[in-house]
Amino acid sequence: MDQQRLQARAAELEQWLARLAPADGEVADLRSALEPLLALAGSGGLSAPLP
Repeated sequence: MDQQRLQARAAELEQWLARLAPADGEVADLRSALEPLLALAGSGGLSAPLP
């Protein structure tokens, strides 16, 4: 996996979710659900696709 690209995309997705979450409850729920995965991706902790 291209770690730098994955980290950049995770950061970009987190920014979008942070912008949209205050206005949309479903986005806020999605952000909460994805938060651990985005943190793992952002830290470089993902080295293979999840099953």
